[in-house]
Amino acid sequence: MWWIACTTPVQIVAEPVVGGIELHATEPIDLATLVVDGEPRAMARPPAPTVDVLVPGVLPTGSSVVVEVHLASGELREVTVVVPDLPIWIEVELPAGRAPVAVGDGDVLDAIGPADADALVRVTAREPTDVRIGERTWTLVAPGSQAEAVVPVGEVRVEAGDASATVSTHLSDPGPDALRDALILGDQVFPADRRGRSDPTLPANEIVLPGALGDLAERRLGVGYRPRHDLAPWAFAGVELRSGLDQDLDVALTTEVLRSDGAPDPAFASPDGAPPIVVVRVPARGEVTAALPVWVDPHLVRPGAYVREVRARPLGLDEAVRIERAPLVVVRGSAALELGFLVSLALGIAGMLALWRGAPRFLRTTPVRDQVTIALFGAATFVVGGGFQLLGYALATALGPFAPFVSGLFDDAFRAVLLATLLQQVPRPGVIGAATAVGFLMRALALGSFHPADLVYLGTQVLLGEATAWLAGLTRDPSWVDRGRVSRWLRLSAGLAPANAIAAGLGLASTAVLYRLWWAPAYVAALVLLPGFVYVVIGCWLAVPVAESLRRVAP
Repeated sequence: MWWIACTTPVQIVAEPVVGGIELHATEPIDLATLVVDGEPRAMARPPAPTVDVLVPGVLPTGSSVVVEVHLASGELREVTVVVPDLPIWIEVELPAGRAPVAVGDGDVLDAIGPADADALVRVTAREPTDVRIGERTWTLVAPGSQAEAVVPVGEVRVEAGDASATVSTHLSDPGPDALRDALILGDQVFPADRRGRSDPTLPANEIVLPGALGDLAERRLGVGYRPRHDLAPWAFAGVELRSGLDQDLDVALTTEVLRSDGAPDPAFASPDGAPPIVVVRVPARGEVTAALPVWVDPHLVRPGAYVREVRARPLGLDEAVRIERAPLVVVRGSAALELGFLVSLALGIAGMLALWRGAPRFLRTTPVRDQVTIALFGAATFVVGGGFQLLGYALATALGPFAPFVSGLFDDAFRAVLLATLLQQVPRPGVIGAATAVGFLMRALALGSFHPADLVYLGTQVLLGEATAWLAGLTRDPSWVDRGRVSRWLRLSAGLAPANAIAAGLGLASTAVLYRLWWAPAYVAALVLLPGFVYVVIGCWLAVPVAESLRRVAP
């Protein structure tokens, strides 16, 4: 039976079960308290708010039970639960050995199985009582005590104290052909999560092994980003099953990965060597999604094309009635991405060390006037970057992955205008590092983007920016600021655009490794070429007349 407390739009459903009360809500539950006869008895707080919560506790017969539910939104709800008259819980396995089903007085249980099979009745005490099942009796002395008996299929009577319940059981055997026609294997997804739902962060029907550097680190150092292959599956395969029968159907699912010759590949074997088996119950004329573990030994598997096979066998039969196959591709991750991440990490650390060691000397030797100018331009960089970062969020909702190509026209180009103008005002070493650090700190304090990966990117920008500016002569010889417009534009572009493009490429490699992101090569090339390089060149061209105007006002 179900008890529902409804207040639109939130619905909370409470169901007494063995061991407590199950709560199902349409909004996440943060905390639930079981109150029996006005006194709190138990509390359940999930690690994170969830819509399904089990509140443990004992429900005495005749007691008043209320569950206080604290929703994640902060709202408090009270759900009244009616305690069953029987001082016991009754579960039936039909036939014996199948998954148990909770039943009550007057329930009819219909299942698939051999006609000569028996049922198993199990009772669990909610309070001390005497129990009688058929001709056998037990004394259950404490809550949680259990008794069970194997009984013929048919009408089963269970007595507990002064109360009793009658359950009717029926078995039918439609035969293999009817089961094959009634059972349908629907959509299959791989990789999936533990509930069989598709994992949108990974490419479909594909296993991506670590690149050459990652594989070397795992083999030699035991360092990797995944659990050991003998401790956890690589991923899960989601399988949808539908049944056209009028009874619930228990189905055993197995999955294997086959080579081109049709034989199971040992690189995909489970730790015990046997194909993994998952048993699910398909509701009568309903559907269910199962999650099958897929094991991968990265040291044995080889890149190539494989076939993933799923077999469905109703319990009680020796052979599968449904077999479905799907393609599976194994590829090796990009060593270039891993190398890019390591280079980015090394440059980021070197850049942060350069900032730490060079900042005191820079502050001692730089005139206060120049420091104020750098601080103003750094703050302006934050205003431009922070504002267009917020605009980028809005553009991303409409343009998706193409948003950087639009927002970069304002973000990258305008920041390049400010930085190129600053270099024409203060052409000395350390200016790029100081301005970039000021803008980063202000953005971190205002928008909360203060993460170790951000520090690595900051160090990379500082080191590359200072190095290319020095090589291009922007900070070595200040005489270039008096040359013609085209000469200044070309020198600024040579000093700023390559550093920004390289930093963008290394940033993409780092995020791909750290956050398991996947991009098409053409998309990466476009991001590096347009926002990373071309937009900066445009910004440098715009900065030349701006700097001329400033020098006339404040020479």
